[in-house]
Amino acid sequence: SAGAMTLISSTSLSSTASVSITGLNFSTYKTYVVYLVSVKNSATAAVVMRVSTDNGSTWKTSGYSTSYIYANGTTLASVAGGTSYFQINTGLYSSAYPIQAAIYLPSPVPATASGFAQFYYSGSEGYTTSPTNSVTTSGSGNNTNGYGEYNAVQLYPVSGNFTSGYINVYGIT
Repeated sequence: SAGAMTLISSTSLSSTASVSITGLNFSTYKTYVVYLVSVKNSATAAVVMRVSTDNGSTWKTSGYSTSYIYANGTTLASVAGGTSYFQINTGLYSSAYPIQAAIYLPSPVPATASGFAQFYYSGSEGYTTSPTNSVTTSGSGNNTNGYGEYNAVQLYPVSGNFTSGYINVYGIT
């Protein structure tokens, strides 16, 4: 059976460099879902995510592995992201078009001090051609550097700032 979904926080974005989501407790919730709703950047850049095991005092900067697939009606491509963060979208298209995404953060596997961070997501982003189309994206990643159970994530654009939209965080029991 499906668990109950509880709204934990909602952040409105306006000239925001990054959003930190702290206090993740996988004993309380089995999975966290982070929704990016109509998020725009000031630059044409990917949105990325890092994890922390000390509730956001420091962010892990290595050991990440991300891969994603995108389709825009004419192109289907599989891409590997960087190793210093999880990549959430392609970042290839105009900052004038919003990003929509659902990021799923399941309990670290294995759920011990030697566990590792993992995530998966699905979303879309706009881009400009003639006609204007939308890009569908999906991907996943993990960090296997033995960081232990993470308790915070940080979302930010690789360049520029978030200019509008919302980031909503839900916990699922």
